[in-house]
Amino acid sequence: MQNTASVKAHEFWLYPEKFTVQKHEKNPITIRIGQYFKGEAWPYLGDSFYSFNYTLNGKKIPIRGIDGDDPAAVLAFESNGLAVVTHHTRPIEIEFKEWEKFKTYLENEGLEHRIPDHLRFGFPKANITEQYVRCAKLLIAVENNSKQKDQFTGMPLELIAEQNPFTLKEDEKLPVRLLHNGKPLGGARIIQISKRSGERTKGPTTGADGRAMVAISEKGPWLLNVVHLIPQKAPSQTHWFSLWASLTFEKL
Repeated sequence: MQNTASVKAHEFWLYPEKFTVQKHEKNPITIRIGQYFKGEAWPYLGDSFYSFNYTLNGKKIPIRGIDGDDPAAVLAFESNGLAVVTHHTRPIEIEFKEWEKFKTYLENEGLEHRIPDHLRFGFPKANITEQYVRCAKLLIAVENNSKQKDQFTGMPLELIAEQNPFTLKEDEKLPVRLLHNGKPLGGARIIQISKRSGERTKGPTTGADGRAMVAISEKGPWLLNVVHLIPQKAPSQTHWFSLWASLTFEKL
């Protein structure tokens, strides 16, 4: 079990050497964890995830590697289109020894409503345990991809760009949809981070249909992040279970 003092870094994302590539061009992909779009690279570890794939033109392909590989993958695509790279991790458990640290975490992720819930459920104010999984997604443009869109790939919490972000105009917002177990999830706060400025802001909240319009104000790479926190009941040994969805792309 990890202490949150050592896992202050929240976001978990996939990051490419290039967001736009030519066919057959090798493109290293790193797994990253950190804050404000800055973080450490994690190697390929086969026992740490349920799935690591990319989908292109309707075909899903597993990403194979050797434990310790860093970058975690080097991809070369054989056809034009919008490549959707996904990584679904196995659960990890952490412990919040102090109530204030747990509250700060909830406030940072737009989960303030869970503070009174925690007390109402009779959960403790010290040694709070949480199990979490990550559902990371990366969009890569392979040559001419303007007519293609992101798609649902089956992860338990997934952010879907309902417009190709590589085609966004200067003042155009990005329509996204959040699905939990394939169904729309409303009331979830989207955190958005620009690589260019490093600014981390609380964006819109998803509606009942799971949809939201996200203002993508700057050019360059963007990271969208959502946390869905679910209370656990006995005989579970943890108080909360969370799913973290991220979506990484570039605005041209």
